[in-house]
Amino acid sequence: MTTTFRISMMWVALAAGTAFAGALPATAPDEMRTIPFIYCSDLFHPAMDPDDHFDLAAVFRLKELDIKAVVLDGHITRPGQDQLTGGGKAPLEQMMDICGRNVPFAIGLKRKLLDPNDKALDEDPRFLAGVNLIIKTLRESSVPVTLKLSTGTDFAVVCNREPELVRQKVKAVYLNGGHGRSGPSNEYNVQLDPVAFERIFSTGVNLYWNPVFGDIGYNNFFGIKDQHVLFETCSLPLKRFFAYAFSKPEADPIAFVRERTEPELPHMKRQMWSPPVLAHAAGRRVYERGEGDWLWLTLAAARRMGLEGRECRAYGYVPVRVVPPERGMVRNPPRNGLLNVSFYPDRPNAQIFRQDHPDYAKIMTSCLRNLYSED
Repeated sequence: MTTTFRISMMWVALAAGTAFAGALPATAPDEMRTIPFIYCSDLFHPAMDPDDHFDLAAVFRLKELDIKAVVLDGHITRPGQDQLTGGGKAPLEQMMDICGRNVPFAIGLKRKLLDPNDKALDEDPRFLAGVNLIIKTLRESSVPVTLKLSTGTDFAVVCNREPELVRQKVKAVYLNGGHGRSGPSNEYNVQLDPVAFERIFSTGVNLYWNPVFGDIGYNNFFGIKDQHVLFETCSLPLKRFFAYAFSKPEADPIAFVRERTEPELPHMKRQMWSPPVLAHAAGRRVYERGEGDWLWLTLAAARRMGLEGRECRAYGYVPVRVVPPERGMVRNPPRNGLLNVSFYPDRPNAQIFRQDHPDYAKIMTSCLRNLYSED
């Protein structure tokens, strides 16, 4: 994915035990500039879990992210429907209409990788569109690109086909999935393609690993007691976007978000994972504006608002070495995301997400609520 993994002063600080809580990527700007970004998601409609719709809204609200491409995960199918026959196209086009942006998108591979070196050379061309779009985007970018992955299948194939392109043109990769410890990662995102999940850790990229669940806070999960608190700050089109996700109407998706009537939105618990990861990719930190009020801001924005001295260390990343077990004639364990994880190693190949505040969930809820209120 990105340039060959190298030890930097950042790693030295991390190895000494200092977590970059809410920390910016090493090259994040003080002044506003956009970050070329590829977003890979299992966004689908009707949603199996609308958390992907909440994530999509966050991606488009983070103005620092210059979204160059979206890849819709092709693994997901339902009777009579997959990404080719609808899937994530409707909510993505709704969000582009709301934000006045036009982003290229494509459908990813439908099958799992057969082995870690699989180049998917014999794949149905319809499902190679995601691989080809990533390659095209990297080639055309004048600066290295950041990616956020779902299963990692399409990016793993890109790494197998174009390792030098990945080395030159990928700045950072954010991988969601698995558990933050040694052993099998029997988790939804991993099970969609456990070989690809393992492969990502051997690509030599600048990798930020975000376990969905994990021990002692090494995961990016946060729960919201009532998701309605997020809707209160949304614009009317964004409210209607969420209403469409929950009501699953037959109405034309674009016409629906353009209607001017206030929708009914459900009160319910909400499980979330990706927004803090996306904010980190955008170069934002957490700042406390007032009692119970936190925001994701760039350093430049915090200075403008007089909040530079009120940074909150809500989460960060620490170095790990993650390797799959050896596989051979005798020892050949099943592909189930089985990993050996070492914390603060001499030769890290990833950074793992870590919650660093007892009120992490409360802080993330406030940050997300405020993000949705941004123009």
